[in-house]
Amino acid sequence: MLREFPNKKYFDSSIKDVFSIIDFIASKAYRLAIVFSILLVFVDLLVILLQVVCRYVFHSALLWPEAAARYLGIWLTFMGSSAVLYRQEHVVVSFLQDMLPSRMRYYLLVFLHSLLFIVLIVLLIYGIDISIRSVSHRDPALFISMIYPRLAVPVGSLFMLVINLNILMKNIQLLMMSKVGGKTC
Repeated sequence: MLREFPNKKYFDSSIKDVFSIIDFIASKAYRLAIVFSILLVFVDLLVILLQVVCRYVFHSALLWPEAAARYLGIWLTFMGSSAVLYRQEHVVVSFLQDMLPSRMRYYLLVFLHSLLFIVLIVLLIYGIDISIRSVSHRDPALFISMIYPRLAVPVGSLFMLVINLNILMKNIQLLMMSKVGGKTC
């Protein structure tokens, strides 16, 4: 994981300030995603445990834990994806990337993260739209507005968007550093 700027003298202070701000926001988003994910796992575990106890001990299943566990799982997927993206630990098939020279790897990473950036913007826009449209829809088991489970998409997309922007900018910076230095990384 890239943390520091490799060669600060080639970047003016305004670019470094922007990079620092985005890096700060991305690290805060990561920490918030981790805390939120831990909380979601704990609550999901309690809800599932409650359902199992009610079903097999009291022989009377509750209606709402299944829906609650499903919605908690959706939130956990998006928050967990944000944390995994920050740590760059998603599952990757990297045989093509490993065969490329160092500089070409940066071009490939910039391309892939740019593509991900576009996908996340689309996901954010449509996630907001769907969430707003579902304000009046109610879940029959939980009696809550469907905006709450559906907000996982735009919120998670926003987290991933900030984190991906940070990774993208660092890859672009490394690519530029390899050009400025006159040699391949």
